[in-house]
Amino acid sequence: MAKKLIAVVPLWDDEKESIWMLPGYMNGIEAAGGIPLILPLAGAVGESPSMPCSRRRR
Repeated sequence: MAKKLIAVVPLWDDEKESIWMLPGYMNGIEAAGGIPLILPLAGAVGESPSMPCSRRRR
């Protein structure tokens, strides 16, 4: 059976203004037989106030 490609989106931390992923998350996908793929945290400007691309420059 072919391995499944599993896409995940990182989390955004407003306080630190950075993206992050839970430790071991990628390893868990691999251990379950999947191929992890981290998608970029991006979207249309103004789509969500929690997304870095929609923040106004200070």
